[in-house]
Amino acid sequence: ADYVKKVISDKELWESYHKWRNDEDALAAFESAYEFTRSNPSCRMCRWAYAKKYGLGWDHGKQQVRSMKVPKEKFCTSADHALVSKPFSEHWVTRSEQGETVFEEDSDGEQCSSLQADGDIEVDSFKGHRRVVQHDGVTDFIISDITKDQADTDVILRL
Repeated sequence: ADYVKKVISDKELWESYHKWRNDEDALAAFESAYEFTRSNPSCRMCRWAYAKKYGLGWDHGKQQVRSMKVPKEKFCTSADHALVSKPFSEHWVTRSEQGETVFEEDSDGEQCSSLQADGDIEVDSFKGHRRVVQHDGVTDFIISDITKDQADTDVILRL
């Protein structure tokens, strides 16, 4: 209580506590740090749940979904099976009552010169041919010649 009385009675000491009000950098930093509070907390929670559900990034400081940037300039495929290795990793998975089997590249080499890949995929009872073409900022997977021996097996493409 004595210190509060001292601050109240000393104008210079009182004003030292309010210097930040005229500091543009401090005000800008404060506004930036708490900008997210201008939106409804329920909206922020829904955005967070959406990001979590779909595996998107979350910016904790700004309380918003972090933009996903997939680099389009580098397209690489693996040496053995021509699976896409950049800008994302291509994995084929079969899931049945016996469990999950993953078909992924097991070699270290890769080729980064072409914007397309062609190859056969064989995972357990699933066989198919897939062609990957990258154009206009879009990556297309064209899947054909599909055979699946077991009807209760799911086939999943993970990127």
